[in-house]
Amino acid sequence: RYLFIDRDLFAVVLDRQKKNLVALDPSGIEPQIRSISDFSMNVAVTTDALFQLYNKLWAPLAPYITQKKLVIIPDGILYNLNFEILTPKKLNSFEQLATGSLLANYTLSYHYALTLVGQRNHPSGMGNNFVAFAPGFLDEEKKRYLSTVKDSFDLDQNYMTLLPQP
Repeated sequence: RYLFIDRDLFAVVLDRQKKNLVALDPSGIEPQIRSISDFSMNVAVTTDALFQLYNKLWAPLAPYITQKKLVIIPDGILYNLNFEILTPKKLNSFEQLATGSLLANYTLSYHYALTLVGQRNHPSGMGNNFVAFAPGFLDEEKKRYLSTVKDSFDLDQNYMTLLPQP
C-alpha cells in the first residue's frame, strides 16, 4: 500500500508473516507519471520515466517482496500509474516491455482500500459475458463536461485533474 502523508510518501509491504514500512522519495514522480500518460508515446521519454519510477517506487520495496501475486493499493497520483509497465532497466523500445517490465515477473492486481482486501466476492448476478468500460478522461470529454456546468461552484475539480489511461 502506498501512502502520501503531507509531502512524504511511504509504502507498506506486508504478507502473513511480515510488515515493512518503507519511506520513498516522491520528488519528480508526478511529471514522470504524466509523461507516460501522454499519447504521443515518445519511446525515449516514456522508457526513461518507467525506469525512473521503478527506481523510486519499486526498487526500495523489492527486498521485502517475496510473492509473485501482488495487490497494490495506490494513493494520490499513483492511481494514474500502471505499475505493470515499470522497468528495472532502461529499455530501448516498447516491444521490450513484454519481457523487461514488472508484468513479466509479477501478477498485479489493484484494490482501492486496504479494508477490502481479503473480503469474499458477492455474486453480482451477471454472467461471464459482462464487459464494463470506464471513462477515458480525455480532453474532449473534459471540455464537454465544462460546457454543461452552469456555476463554477459545482465544478468537480478532481475530475478535471484525472489523467487518461491507455
